[in-house]
Amino acid sequence: MVEEMDFNVDKNSTNIESKQMYDAFSTNGNQIENSSKDPESGKPCQLKEGADFEEAILACGFGKFNILLLLCALPGYMTAVYVTSVLSFIMTSAECDLKMSMTDMGTLNSIPYSGMLTSAMLWGYLSDTLGRKKMMVWGFSALAVCELIASFSQTYWMLLFFEFLAGFIFNGPFAVMMSYISELHASTIRSKVLVYVNSYCAIGNIILPLIAWGIIPNEWSITLFGSYKLHSWHIFLALFSIPPLASGLAMTTLPESPKFLMSRGRNEEALKVFKKIYALNTGKDPESYPIKSLETSMSNGGEAPRGWAAIQGGFQQLKPLCLPPAIYSLFLVCFINAGNMLGSNTLRLWFPQIAAIIENYSSKHIETASLCQIISTHISNKTVIPVDIDEMISDCIILDPADSTYTNSIIIGGGSLIMYFIGGFLIDVFGKRKLTALGLVSSGSCALALYWSTSYVEVVTIFTIFVSISSFTATLLSAIAVDLFSTSTRVMAIAIFLMMGRTGTVIGGLTFPVLLNSGCLTPFLFISSIMLFGGIMSLVLPGTTGKRSN
Repeated sequence: MVEEMDFNVDKNSTNIESKQMYDAFSTNGNQIENSSKDPESGKPCQLKEGADFEEAILACGFGKFNILLLLCALPGYMTAVYVTSVLSFIMTSAECDLKMSMTDMGTLNSIPYSGMLTSAMLWGYLSDTLGRKKMMVWGFSALAVCELIASFSQTYWMLLFFEFLAGFIFNGPFAVMMSYISELHASTIRSKVLVYVNSYCAIGNIILPLIAWGIIPNEWSITLFGSYKLHSWHIFLALFSIPPLASGLAMTTLPESPKFLMSRGRNEEALKVFKKIYALNTGKDPESYPIKSLETSMSNGGEAPRGWAAIQGGFQQLKPLCLPPAIYSLFLVCFINAGNMLGSNTLRLWFPQIAAIIENYSSKHIETASLCQIISTHISNKTVIPVDIDEMISDCIILDPADSTYTNSIIIGGGSLIMYFIGGFLIDVFGKRKLTALGLVSSGSCALALYWSTSYVEVVTIFTIFVSISSFTATLLSAIAVDLFSTSTRVMAIAIFLMMGRTGTVIGGLTFPVLLNSGCLTPFLFISSIMLFGGIMSLVLPGTTGKRSN
């Protein structure tokens, strides 16, 4: 049995989900297994001495190890959804407890993304220094502690600080986990595996409102130490310290990435990991692994550059992106991505609050009104009367979200999942570039249409279409970004691409409530204009190779 992995798997213990996942990749698994055989005789062929990483991982095949790896990744991907979206569901309950204005809520919604922005370079350096496994174990564990402390927040500033810290911490282990999953699958099935695990996020967007529906509406109140008052939204936040903790524990059962070990010149350790994966996947003796030695992945066979040398290496990767024609492509795709994420995440994160405002208005008024009239009425009723320097009495309207707020959030999550299936066919018809332009124009039109919506059904319908299309458009832009840049500059280009997307989310979260206070049309027109302009810019993106990216 594998020494470093605490896996106790036999034929009778494999659950239904594992069987389905195994069947989904069985065709590719057979291809991998057959790839180590001579095509004419069908007999096993002896692979060359000094195989590279791709040859080594290909020889491991696909089996129980890969299935268990994907199961271990499940809580990590769920954590990605919860870190960025959980705050949007507590706004209605925490608004009065924390005395938050509309601007405060916008800042809180965007603060995890701010944390991610500030930590990108640090985590990239640490993952290449400490290794993949340590980063995932300690990173997810630290995130669990941070989220648990945040759930005890009694003030707005305490919650803001710890959610910023949560975003700061989360950015590291999650990015490393994505790389880790990619590295432990052969190139022949890598893209299919990544598509499969990304569906975990869509599932998380359906589970999140279900949990919120079961906890937040309850009028729970717990007093600790005489002064700490915990309500249902505190318990809701505390519950989401479990997924990162589960992820950290799951990662302790996995080996270090053999690709990382090879990059450090630790080929003997990497070969042992390959043998263990091979044995678990095939059920054969580890010593029957057909590869006997590995090539070094470093030119000098020593340690990878660290400290100032690593920073200089990063600047060397950045230099080609600052020269024509790469700089034009980088500017275009980053600008379009920032605009799409600004619109998509801003409205998605504000939906629970907007839905609760509509429900509250409908319960007190018989006549129908447009979305903007309802929001304007809510803002005008939020008055704060100062009493003295130490105390402020808030004439705060406590919004009690109806069941429809949560069910409609589930509908929006389901709509995004359906869009991914439909979009796969549309890519072959239109191509990524034209489909991106169409998606941005459609999303921009939906954002503007919200201004004229006059019923709850219209609002939910438009929101569902908007979030589904803009989320899929973000995936298309990622595929285009991968195609636009060469292998030598791709990693740095994608890092900048993702950073600009998060920057757009932060800008949207901060400006939306400010613009809302100045007039209801302004924020929707702002989002619509950015996305429509991005759609036009998409048409001038350089052509990419093929309609579907690996």
